[in-house]
Amino acid sequence: MKLRRFVVRLAPYLLAALVIAVLLRKYRPSDIAAEVAKGHALPMIPFALAVALAYLVLIAAWDTMVLRGCLGRPGFRDILRGRAGTGLLQTLGYAAGGGGYGVWIARKTGARAALAGGLVLYTMASDLAAVCLVASASMFLGVVAAGRGLRIAAPVIALLQIGFVLVGPYRLRGQSAPGVLAPWRMMPRGPGLLQMAGRCLNILVWVVCTWAAERAFGLAIPFGAIATYLPVVLLVRSLPINVAGFGAVQAVWVGFFQPWATGPRILAFQVLWDLMIAAGIVLRGLPFVRGVIAEIDQGQVEAEQKKGPPEAPVGLQAVPGVSRTREPPGKSA
Repeated sequence: MKLRRFVVRLAPYLLAALVIAVLLRKYRPSDIAAEVAKGHALPMIPFALAVALAYLVLIAAWDTMVLRGCLGRPGFRDILRGRAGTGLLQTLGYAAGGGGYGVWIARKTGARAALAGGLVLYTMASDLAAVCLVASASMFLGVVAAGRGLRIAAPVIALLQIGFVLVGPYRLRGQSAPGVLAPWRMMPRGPGLLQMAGRCLNILVWVVCTWAAERAFGLAIPFGAIATYLPVVLLVRSLPINVAGFGAVQAVWVGFFQPWATGPRILAFQVLWDLMIAAGIVLRGLPFVRGVIAEIDQGQVEAEQKKGPPEAPVGLQAVPGVSRTREPPGKSA
């Protein structure tokens, strides 16, 4: 069992290392470094900061709709701080950021761990639906040719989540549901669809800023290609087959955008772009880390206080006329 857990934990690192090794064997690091030197990095910085800040404000707004719809709390400012403070973990991976955010939700609101995890899962599913909706719209407009698998998978995934949001409150009303699935029962349909549509704006901001950044760097990838394939890139980036932004995501970038640039040039831009966004996430979150940690600690203390002192064993519970104090051996009458 221990060996199995060790292998499971080690697998993402091995997969990421394998992908990077294959890419570096195909594209020499010296060629990638040369493309970094040729490109224009400084003009990319404002777009990276715009992604980090705009994405935070928007996602906090949609998360507020979800948490208030299911729990009635907290407010936008609290969620903004929580998202910013726990967002530093997102630089290590999408799952790590979601895990930290779930802990903060549980301690801040007093929700059970399963329900807090379900709320994070609900927001992640809504993000996934938004990614697929944007990609589907771009493919429907025919701006670039896309593979048949992508043309089928993207709309199907989006429609599934929309269906769950619509049917959940109706089918599960008045019924108990596991904590991780409870948000689909608790969240009203109207706000559920609205926040999902709002998340499409998050993806559009990412698409527009990435397109502007690659132009500033010196690439010439069409906007339609960015709009179609970047949502898929974001999906792959969120999977646990990347470590700190490195792994399968680089292979996907090269596979999708190589018709418009060489592999080393694409990798040069992608690495710089991801590092700049990660720096923006760290900068926006640093002012809130201490407060978020304090809220988690305070929530832990309050949770322990609610449990109260442990009950006395049955044999020592108070009985009328009988003392709960056990006398030492030899002292009995």
